[in-house]
Amino acid sequence: MPGRREQRVRSIPSPGAVPPAAASREPRAPRSVSPAVRHIVLLGLMGSGKSTVGRLLARRLGWRYRDNDVSLTSETGATAREINARLGPEALHRLEARDLLDALASTDRAVVGAAASTIEHDASRQALARPSVFPVWLRVDPAILSRRVHTGDHRPELAANLQGLLERQHASRGPLFASVALLVVDSGEPSPDEIATAIAEALPG
Repeated sequence: MPGRREQRVRSIPSPGAVPPAAASREPRAPRSVSPAVRHIVLLGLMGSGKSTVGRLLARRLGWRYRDNDVSLTSETGATAREINARLGPEALHRLEARDLLDALASTDRAVVGAAASTIEHDASRQALARPSVFPVWLRVDPAILSRRVHTGDHRPELAANLQGLLERQHASRGPLFASVALLVVDSGEPSPDEIATAIAEALPG
């Protein structure tokens, strides 16, 4: 894409390999981020840690955190699982994409946790390519994701072969995440705090 910054890949070692200082949870002063960046968008499949990492990162920066699932429920009065049951997955995904566009239309600086399906919409990818947006892909192996994900009230019904579903989603959505991400966090199994720290350190100052 013309004018886009170069994508970077950041690998984080497993928890046992991280020096104690790197894993410190001591409070830090809010980090200064380039005024050109208004939104940091966390991308990834379900279970990749967007909500947990997003809240930590927002706190680190002194920004607001906006979660796609939470704002969708607030707007519609129904969870993603309920919308999926009533209207079907296509309608759910359209609503999720619209919510992301609404978030990126705001002038308030925010860390945004995007629903995984939003990457499949052309309008979402175009919005993520704006100079004011810094997209980050939390890339996690489907085998690890399948151990993290559990059926909850906010999720659509999961396939019986959860790892197979995640592998298919990784194959179809992974290239789309990669096409817009300015930072790919190739994480393995570090702590959310370590991931938030890696993202904060990679942001343009």
